[in-house]
Amino acid sequence: MTEHKQTSEMRALCDEVQRLLRLATDGLKPPSGSSETPRRKMSVFTYGICLALARREAQEPAALYLQYLLQGGLSMSSAETVVERTSLKFMYTEYGPSCCQLGEQFVQSEDTAGIAEILLS
Repeated sequence: MTEHKQTSEMRALCDEVQRLLRLATDGLKPPSGSSETPRRKMSVFTYGICLALARREAQEPAALYLQYLLQGGLSMSSAETVVERTSLKFMYTEYGPSCCQLGEQFVQSEDTAGIAEILLS
């Protein structure tokens, strides 16, 4: 596969991640306060979306998440830090498995029921 085709496919997957996230979070307002938990939950939810899409397209989930973050404007260093923390730390917190599974399930159903309850709690 040519590099251009790989780049185009990855860009298309990143666009799909963005579309799904917009659909999932339309109208959600993060709780006020300084808690990092809702952002971390959102990161794991997004990783779950990337995981499902990457499996479907035979891609590496962490690579897709990294490209998605880079496409969103993060620097390489910041994006790598987010991917590392999400995949190696946040995934293994008390909320990690449920948020990741929610992201994976959302790719299949695009059903927004329960998303706010889990991500904003």
